[in-house]
Amino acid sequence: SGLDVPDYPVLPWLVQYNVAAGAIGAVVALSVWRGRPWARLAAGAVAAVHGGVLLILVATRLTGGVVANDSLVAMTLRTTVWLGVALVAHRASRVRG
Repeated sequence: SGLDVPDYPVLPWLVQYNVAAGAIGAVVALSVWRGRPWARLAAGAVAAVHGGVLLILVATRLTGGVVANDSLVAMTLRTTVWLGVALVAHRASRVRG
């Protein structure tokens, strides 16, 4: 079929989440860049949802479920980056008044 088959476990729901979160994240990031008033809260929401998914992945692993290390690393990175975006957006909104 021309697609690579990964040599690690793939969680179909996580693939779907990543696609949707990527699209939403692009809109939120652009809105943060443009200084939209609602973007600060949206960035925090994206960070929180990523954090929630990370907790689900960790809980799955801790209870014997199979989660790829790459998935844990990627979700940790996403959560951390979005926490940073939310912090920057919050500070920028305070500067703008």
